[in-house]
Amino acid sequence: KSGPVARATDYSASEKLKGGLVFGGFQELMHMPFVSTETFNALNSNDWSPAELSNPINENESLMRGSLFGSLFSAINLNVKKGYSAIKFFEHGNVFHKVKNGFAQESNISGLIYFHESQKTWSDKFLQYDFYSLKAEVLQLLETLRVNSIQLVPNSSSTIFTANAMDILAGKKKIGMLGEINSDSTQKLITVSYTHLRAHETD
Repeated sequence: KSGPVARATDYSASEKLKGGLVFGGFQELMHMPFVSTETFNALNSNDWSPAELSNPINENESLMRGSLFGSLFSAINLNVKKGYSAIKFFEHGNVFHKVKNGFAQESNISGLIYFHESQKTWSDKFLQYDFYSLKAEVLQLLETLRVNSIQLVPNSSSTIFTANAMDILAGKKKIGMLGEINSDSTQKLITVSYTHLRAHETD
């Protein structure tokens, strides 16, 4: 007699991406979706209006987050203070913005990479993680997940990235972005060295 047959699981694209990030050494975090006005304004463009809470739990966090990066920055700061020099975090959750008759929400996955020291390779050589390292890592992940027709084009609209930033396209559809963190727009949210901080975000 044949034994039981395990049914194939139809994982969603987000679950596959999260699995790939975990396999790539990222740790998943979860945070409450409430932020301060200062944090919202630092991480979102002027055309992204905040969704306000009518009865906030904390009066200093009266808005729904418009980005996942705020809590990820806090986690990086905390872990650097504890002495960690190599950190890879990501979070999957909803972000919110105001619309005419209420608010809209979108599901995002965002990640941060922080390496304070050069990383040792299998050949005992030391490698400095930079923008091109991030680009190669993200492309490898997307190719592994069989995302077709991947293109990278310069990004000039994000408030949190420097000029070293790219939009990620699958065909003609934008599915995310990657780049180096902009110290000018986020300096009050991050206490670690910006030269070691890279980020990516997917829709």
